[in-house]
Amino acid sequence: MNWQSLKQNLLLNKTPLLIVFLVIATVSLVVLALSAGKITSPSPQKISDEETVLETSLSLGDPYQIEEEATASNAAEAGSSSREFFSDVNITTGGNKVTAVQLEIKYNPDLLTNVDIFPGDFFQNPAVLLERIDAEEGIISYALGSDGGVSAEGIVAILSFEEKTFARGETSLDFLSKTAVSAEGAEESVLREMAGVEFTLSRGSATSPSAKLTPTP
Repeated sequence: MNWQSLKQNLLLNKTPLLIVFLVIATVSLVVLALSAGKITSPSPQKISDEETVLETSLSLGDPYQIEEEATASNAAEAGSSSREFFSDVNITTGGNKVTAVQLEIKYNPDLLTNVDIFPGDFFQNPAVLLERIDAEEGIISYALGSDGGVSAEGIVAILSFEEKTFARGETSLDFLSKTAVSAEGAEESVLREMAGVEFTLSRGSATSPSAKLTPTP
């Protein structure tokens, strides 16, 4: 075979080899692109779920009274058995850094009167975002927050109330479903559970037989 014939054979065989090479190169590029996409595209929903840790709980404490001689003397002179009671709204944050708390609390307006609410010592210099008391429906709407997150146990708010004249029987303070807790790094409420309190009114005293534990919906 002379040089001219060999040259012609190489030119004829060059095209199939080139096609095979291009096919292999294309497949390799597709595989690399798919692999890179799996590595560099994490699921944002998975990250969000890991950041939202439901470890925070709220509970209402047993009613108590602050004994003051002047107050007791005034009540005796007026012939009234109505006394002022207090109930602490306790918070346990767990591992969350809480920035705001929204409270929705239900009470019986037929038995309790002069209901009020004010901040506890959990937040330093808290900003009150909402304060509304519906005396007809017996619903307290209260929200407060802070610039920095707090991770601790403490009293987020304090309720005060009086029993109505001749009020008797069992009653309770209960959290409603709108109650929520905000924390750093969490898009949704981090509240895990909330516990109301039951107590019995009887001639100027309030005894608490049990607490009512309610998991968040």
